[in-house]
Amino acid sequence: MTWPWHADTPLERARRVVQMYRHALHDAAPAAAREADDRMERLGQTWAVPVVMHYDDDDLLTAALAADLMHVTVRTVYTWRRHGLTVTATPDGPRYRAGDLAAFDTARRRNRR
Repeated sequence: MTWPWHADTPLERARRVVQMYRHALHDAAPAAAREADDRMERLGQTWAVPVVMHYDDDDLLTAALAADLMHVTVRTVYTWRRHGLTVTATPDGPRYRAGDLAAFDTARRRNRR
């Protein structure tokens, strides 16, 4: 069997593997998974803790929410913006459509192939 996400970087592969094991731990021992999640959060490794966010494609997100949704830093969102990520000006500052984030990430992955 070959890796199904061909455009993944080694870091993205590692994150997928960690998430697979984390979900298996949660299924087998939910309390142990919660304990591990709490410890990872205390250590600042929030990327390993599943985040459930539900946004419609038209929802406008701050850079911080966009970063959380995409599992990247705010600085990466700003870099993506310089590389063509669409930004929407609002009275409260720049916002990013959830659908635009997903489309930009998909295009970025395809271009890496």
